[in-house]
Amino acid sequence: MNDLKDIHEEPGISGKPFFSILIPVYNAGSYIEDCLNDILRQDFHDWEIIIVDDVSSDDSVAKAEAFSKADPRISIFRSDKNSGGPHTPRITAARHAKGEYVVPIDADDKVSDDLLKTLRESIEVTNADMVIPEMWRLKESSSYKILPLEYIDVSRTWKGRDLVEHTLCRWAIPMAGFAVRRDIYIEADKMISTEDRKSSFVDELLSRWILFMCKSVYMCNARYFYRENSDSVTNVNIPRIIDSKLRLCDSLISMTASTFGENSHTHLKALENKFNRAIDLLRLINGSDLKRQQKSSAVRRISSSMEYLDLSRLKGKASPRYLALMSLPVPLARIALKILDPVINLKNGI
Repeated sequence: MNDLKDIHEEPGISGKPFFSILIPVYNAGSYIEDCLNDILRQDFHDWEIIIVDDVSSDDSVAKAEAFSKADPRISIFRSDKNSGGPHTPRITAARHAKGEYVVPIDADDKVSDDLLKTLRESIEVTNADMVIPEMWRLKESSSYKILPLEYIDVSRTWKGRDLVEHTLCRWAIPMAGFAVRRDIYIEADKMISTEDRKSSFVDELLSRWILFMCKSVYMCNARYFYRENSDSVTNVNIPRIIDSKLRLCDSLISMTASTFGENSHTHLKALENKFNRAIDLLRLINGSDLKRQQKSSAVRRISSSMEYLDLSRLKGKASPRYLALMSLPVPLARIALKILDPVINLKNGI
């Protein structure tokens, strides 16, 4: 086990593998063996795995150590304290990485046997800064493709900044299991503020900065299998979800204003994204078992945040129905949404 106390920003690099696979681990004992075996089965072997354990309380580390003892390409580090999310362990792994490209993989997810080979071949052909695989949602006995969406042209190489827009309002491209130049990954993380690092959704901000910094991005047909984890911190703490989502939205608004301009289509998409997220958060409150006082506090948080969003800029973009609804005071908007949603669902046969 390696100690993280003496970690440096830029460690010396020698004997570089092509890929450094970054795996943050927190209580992933049920999945870590499958994840590591997926990598060991790869057709491409020029890699290293860097595992950073975020102070797990289960047998994750013991299981990972068995793999590390059998294969010197696998290194394990352990954080001094739990960071509350995968971002910090993942960045820690990147700073230890020796490869030219890093490949972030979550410990509870799976990948196709040709992932690394296909990523490598795509880089050889396109010289892309970043190559992104398909994302599939993993069910108990089946899986199905969810990204990229059909309207995304996967036959071409994209400028990364042109893809940022396709991650706002809804994700049209995957951002998991990708290969990206290590220096871009590290530089993108430097754009994240101290406050944003506290967010449960900081990786969503990092993803947009990575895309923005990549001159060329290519999408391949290897598969990354995403497993929904109901025990995730993002699924159990509603007040934290609300604060983190609103902060993320504001950070995306600031990012797109500074990089694309306040009158750009991408910036307007960031404004629309916050509008949509606010409605989603009101639905989350309506469907939760929070106490009345907690709901009131959560609604006040959304109301305070929405004061800075100019709804007039969204005319012709957002739904007129929801624009009218969100023009109400937010406490009234929540009640109206609670009444409106069942009617809409009934009308749509849901």
